[in-house]
Amino acid sequence: MDHSESSKKNQGEGIEGSAQKNSEAEIIKAQLEELKLISRKEKTYLENIFRIIPTAVFLTDRNRIVIGWNKRAQEITGYAPEEIIGKKCTFFAEAPCSEKCGAFTDSVVKPVMNKECTIRRKDGRMLVVSKSVEIIKDDQGITVAGVEVFEDITVRKQADQALQSSHQNLEMQMRYRTEQLSKINQMLIVEISEREKVQESIRMGNEKLKRVLTETISALASTVEKRDPYTAGHQERVAQLVLAIAKELNLPEEKIEGVKTAAMIHDIGKICVPAEILSKPSRLTSHEFSLITEHPQVGYDILKGIEFPWPVAKIVVQHHERLDGSGYPNKLKGDQILLEAWILIVSDVVEAMASHRPYRPALGVERALDEILSKKGILYLPSVVDACINIFLRKGFQFK
Repeated sequence: MDHSESSKKNQGEGIEGSAQKNSEAEIIKAQLEELKLISRKEKTYLENIFRIIPTAVFLTDRNRIVIGWNKRAQEITGYAPEEIIGKKCTFFAEAPCSEKCGAFTDSVVKPVMNKECTIRRKDGRMLVVSKSVEIIKDDQGITVAGVEVFEDITVRKQADQALQSSHQNLEMQMRYRTEQLSKINQMLIVEISEREKVQESIRMGNEKLKRVLTETISALASTVEKRDPYTAGHQERVAQLVLAIAKELNLPEEKIEGVKTAAMIHDIGKICVPAEILSKPSRLTSHEFSLITEHPQVGYDILKGIEFPWPVAKIVVQHHERLDGSGYPNKLKGDQILLEAWILIVSDVVEAMASHRPYRPALGVERALDEILSKKGILYLPSVVDACINIFLRKGFQFK
């Protein structure tokens, strides 16, 4: 190859190399343009997200100067971006929050989460917000910006305060009610104590009255027996049988006590009958018998003025009545006669026949039971007769 050919060859290779380099530069340039386009798109995308995100967000530089303000932040505060960007965040923060909005330092690492702050809207209305702050650092750890997110919690705060106030009010009411109940309780304790004293006094008084009544009844019974020694103990034995029959018939306790009391003094009216008639060993004349038949009414007249808790006077006046109306003094029949009186009637007949009398010897219990059984449903109430028969024959009752 001569010199001219070699020169042409080198010149061709230089042109080709230059073209190749120009092609690579164009590719790099195109790639850079493409990267810039992508960067702009990403920036636009991020800005759009920042603008429309439904949470209130604003950006600050390291000195807390606002450099970004989104739509939700504007809705909450009333400030448009152009009114707030370039101003420090203390512009809308109220004390003491505004006093703590100093510049970020590089030493700050942890973000602030859900801190409550008070801000003032553009229209002057105060809001309570919950704020979180995230610090942005570069590769060297230098703080370059901050992202602050906040939420309006004014309504919730007011509700919490109202609930707390209501709770405190309720506690105050409960304390007041408790104090009142305590006072009432103390008053009730005092009242109960006083009532117990009164009841105890009444109980003691009732016991005393009961003793007096028992002693009075015993005295009345003794009065009759002193005038009629032949029937001494008759009223007491009748009372024994009355008590047994009343219990056999399952009478209430108050009725049992009433009929027993009446039995103890059922012959009190005999104090008006001359002693010689009461102790006469022979048959009585019609006049003498008429005097005897007056003793139930006399007994009623004596007892009716005494305020017994039971119908003692009525029981006494009826103790010689009979089912068919043949008794005395009022010739009562059937249901006109008290049940308590029926118990006394049957008991009086049985004891009188079973015991000695001036005008005859004792006839015995068996004869007395035959009498009431044969006249059951005629002179004597059947249920009372059956009860009397039962306690003698099945339960072994005996006079003491």
